[in-house]
Amino acid sequence: MNDRQIPQLIDLFSLPWAGLLSNVVHYCDYNNIAFDPKCLFDDLKECVQQVHTSGEMYRKVAENLEAYIHRNDGLREYLEMLRSSGKELFVVTNSPFTFINVGMTYMLGEDWRKYFKYIVFSAKKPAFFHVHEPFRNVGMTYMLGEDWRKYFKYIVFSAKKPAFFHVHEPFRLYDPVHDVVSFVKVVRLEEGQIYCRGNIEDLSTRAGFKGKGVLYFGDHIYTDLAEPILRLGWRTAAIVPELAREIRIQNDDLYRKNIQWLEMLTAIIEAYQSGANQDPEAANIINGWRDERSRLRENVKSLFNPQFGSLFRTFHNMTHFSRRMNRLSDVYTSRVPNMLKYDLKHCFFPRRNALPHENLHSVPVNTDCILDLVKQREELRRGLNNKV
Repeated sequence: MNDRQIPQLIDLFSLPWAGLLSNVVHYCDYNNIAFDPKCLFDDLKECVQQVHTSGEMYRKVAENLEAYIHRNDGLREYLEMLRSSGKELFVVTNSPFTFINVGMTYMLGEDWRKYFKYIVFSAKKPAFFHVHEPFRNVGMTYMLGEDWRKYFKYIVFSAKKPAFFHVHEPFRLYDPVHDVVSFVKVVRLEEGQIYCRGNIEDLSTRAGFKGKGVLYFGDHIYTDLAEPILRLGWRTAAIVPELAREIRIQNDDLYRKNIQWLEMLTAIIEAYQSGANQDPEAANIINGWRDERSRLRENVKSLFNPQFGSLFRTFHNMTHFSRRMNRLSDVYTSRVPNMLKYDLKHCFFPRRNALPHENLHSVPVNTDCILDLVKQREELRRGLNNKV
């Protein structure tokens, strides 16, 4: 099989796929039903697409907004801060306007559109980034209130991302009152209007969004972030909801003590392993330390997930997801309102990660340090036993 025959389930949209695939495969195996894996996948893919194109998913979510959409406290305040500071905001979404309007009104209020200068829906991302499609003029009511449009200078819906980023499709103007799309050619983008389809190059050119002066937020590594940063040189921010749980675990005392002891135990082994060559007793001690280190690494991993570990790290290496996210995003956070804690002129600097040949300038290991670490180890073991 080549790479194109192996679908990747790498985002929140893939969770229903994974669940459906798992359940159907289990059902077939349990009942001794033969099946072609590719045909099974294609059928499920068609079913998922039908749920989206039929509008049934949008209707179910709109009927029970509180069950499906978080209010995202602080979002309105953050948009107010950006707007009052003269920042120009735009929305580009693959969803239809009626759905976005309901959600944004819920979060921001009836006047949500005031925050955005441009609104683009049905954008067909990622094709929006590389297909030249014209703009069309066309919801967020549930999330931001009926006035949610006041926050955005530009609003683009049904953007068809990721095609929005590389297909040159023209923009079309939308009339939200009569729910119709205009046939008139869009020659310029006007503040407060709502557009359908379109492409990223026209949006960037007509709105004057240039290079590093743009910070683009997205929750999908490939559909949202890849094209803007690679094609246009925009700054990108990844929204990763799972990050909040990872940070909570990392701030737990048990996790911190595990990591502290793991790092120091590794340093002790590196410092004293040469003595094992001449002394059998020392060799037994070193081997015991190595076994303990292996168990400790597994314990740290299982704190995040017993089967898969952390979403971002696999032992001392980054996961594939983490590597791609770091490649295609300048910053990442669990939710947009987290940015409220920083001044608009705040500059984030990346950490300097040491390469294998670089000196970490760590504190030398000594006997007194080891005695303290032994006490920490016993305390750690008691904590693990209590947790079990």
